[in-house]
Amino acid sequence: MNTPPHITYDAFKQLFSEHRKKFERLAYFQTGNSEEAKDIVSRCFLSLWERRDTLRENELLSYMFIAVRNACMDYRRASTRHQKVYENILKTERGVMEYYSRAIESCDPSQIFTDEITDILRKTLQDLPAPQRQIFVMSRVEGKTYNEIAQELGLTYKQVDKNLQKTMKVLRQSLGEYLPLALILLAASQY
Repeated sequence: MNTPPHITYDAFKQLFSEHRKKFERLAYFQTGNSEEAKDIVSRCFLSLWERRDTLRENELLSYMFIAVRNACMDYRRASTRHQKVYENILKTERGVMEYYSRAIESCDPSQIFTDEITDILRKTLQDLPAPQRQIFVMSRVEGKTYNEIAQELGLTYKQVDKNLQKTMKVLRQSLGEYLPLALILLAASQY
């Protein structure tokens, strides 16, 4: 059995120095990316060097041409696949964004969280002592001033203020960041 002679370092070096730029131009022509073309050619030369024991010196040029051509085709197939995946992701994202946009457009902003906030507000107010709840309703729902509330209930201005502060503290704890919205909803509805 006749084994092929090993490719010498000198033969490899000569092929590399004389043809590397040609292979890079060929790879660039097929990929359109100069950095990728250089990487492809480098990988092909590395592959050639790793297979040097199985090739003959007179096969080097054709081996490199076929290796570069195949690597470029693989790159283009992978790029096409990546592009299709990317386009599918974009298409899906656009669909999701359109769905959310339509959902937001069809939604009445005043109804967002309204039921939940109103329920929390009503329950919190029901749990308050009656005089404290009455002061809050007179102030925030009926729009009466502290002085008007104090006169009607026979309280001092400070007592009205203190009761409202206690109520607001309880509401802040139960409603958190929704308190301003809850107060608007309360003012717009009839408690």
